[in-house]
Amino acid sequence: MPEATPEGRARARHAVDAAITERGVSRTRAAALAGVADVTVLRFLNGDQWPRTQPLAKIERWLGWPVGSINRIAEGGAVPDSPEAATESGRIALPAAAADYQDLTESELAEAITAAHATFMERARTIRATRPRA
Repeated sequence: MPEATPEGRARARHAVDAAITERGVSRTRAAALAGVADVTVLRFLNGDQWPRTQPLAKIERWLGWPVGSINRIAEGGAVPDSPEAATESGRIALPAAAADYQDLTESELAEAITAAHATFMERARTIRATRPRA
């Protein structure tokens, strides 16, 4: 796997900052919602200090990104919410913030994910069935 370059780390910081902005909260509010000290998020986004693994994971979970995403972005990987992320990983991520599901138990969350997958697969079959035949 490629090493994170200063440019890659800047790209990762920009992606996180953009994701926070998209969710309509301030950097300090995002830190609180993620369960991370606001100084950690501010130092990270200002380029002063790269967070340790656990705070990064908390930020990623709050963003609804797979754990390890920020480091992967810094190493040249796709941003999880971007269209290229689905083709890079072969998986599709739902644009759900932690606030959308953090009150669910683990089994309720698993049920919701299973239902989302089933709905997606049903819609994909419908789209394929309605394509013009070549």
